Amino acid sequence: MASRARKRSLGWVGVALGVLMAASCKRAATPAPATGHTGLTIVVTIPPLMWAVEGLAPQGAEVNLIVPPGASPHGFELTPSQSALIVGADLVVMVGLGMEPQVEAALAAHAADRRRVVRFEDVLRDDEHLDAPHDHDDGHEHVHGGDPHMWLDPVLMGRFVEMLGEEIRSVSGESGRPGDISIRAGAMQGECAAIDSAYREGLARCVSKTIVAQHNAYPYLAHRYGLRVESVIHGAGGGHGGEASPGEIASAVRAIKESGVRAVFVERQMQDGSARRVAEAAGVEVLVLDPLGDGDWPEMMRENLGALVEGLGGSGG
Repeated sequence: MASRARKRSLGWVGVALGVLMAASCKRAATPAPATGHTGLTIVVTIPPLMWAVEGLAPQGAEVNLIVPPGASPHGFELTPSQSALIVGADLVVMVGLGMEPQVEAALAAHAADRRRVVRFEDVLRDDEHLDAPHDHDDGHEHVHGGDPHMWLDPVLMGRFVEMLGEEIRSVSGESGRPGDISIRAGAMQGECAAIDSAYREGLARCVSKTIVAQHNAYPYLAHRYGLRVESVIHGAGGGHGGEASPGEIASAVRAIKESGVRAVFVERQMQDGSARRVAEAAGVEVLVLDPLGDGDWPEMMRENLGALVEGLGGSGG
């Protein structure tokens, strides 16, 4: 019975991911930025935002990523060369909400009228998530009590693409007239909408609605799709990937068993020894949720949806 249910679950995920792949192919048919440096330099802070920037960058723009794939932005230290890139950029694209304090410090120390800064946090101005409770107990304080992991909500990512497209059009001289950037922005917003639809359908089929993770990077995603984050492992041992004490492990195992959680989600950017010991003691699976990816945001979201449906007991119905 369990084997058949699992096959139905994974079969449905295959269909949903096929739909998302089709949406991705549609975007690939839109005009792509040309090579050749035009003099416009863009700095992007984290990999998830690279998808939007590279897809919208004007022809010949130079795009530089600050936090490389596989690294965590929490506590990330800028090198002198990275600071110079930020100071000299025409456009800086970042998350905000306290995610990149060193970048904010560099911008404040070297103000420049010509430089534009786009912060993802600005999409929250008219969104209900602005006042959503934030339980980010990670030793890193975020301004306004807000969680910075907004890009994991496809609806917010769609709004960010729209906002970024308008700014890049202005910087590149396309402002006030339809053009290549506008076409690509529309296609990318359509891809965000397709991913949102797949998440709504896939997560609605799940038996469990509770996520247990090392790091509570998922308040926006959970709020959007009716899930609950119970970050019972995170914080053990004093922060990201810290080792938990025997007492902390026992407490986490007890909480998992009481809540009926089916899996513990770990992250590629963190040490996961404690989380794996908790999962083994509780008799549940260990699955990977990647909140940062390698720069391909749609692929990251597809993989995360597959892991969520598997870990939360999704069914093909």
